[in-house]
Amino acid sequence: MPGGAQIVLVDKTSGAALEGGAVLDSGGAGRISVPIDASTPGGQYVLVATDATGNELAQTVAFYISNDSGPAL
Repeated sequence: MPGGAQIVLVDKTSGAALEGGAVLDSGGAGRISVPIDASTPGGQYVLVATDATGNELAQTVAFYISNDSGPAL
């Protein structure tokens, strides 16, 4: 990834990007963490990488977040 790329969590159904994400200060390969808040609605999401001007560079396969707050057993 190029330096300045941003990784954001995107709701696959609505297309809305969630607040936060991670900015890659320098280019190259490595690991990042994108925090998922407990208040994130359950649903289908993808991680999207964009360059500094907003052009999409990459996207993950869709995955699901479940925040089932049912009773503890």
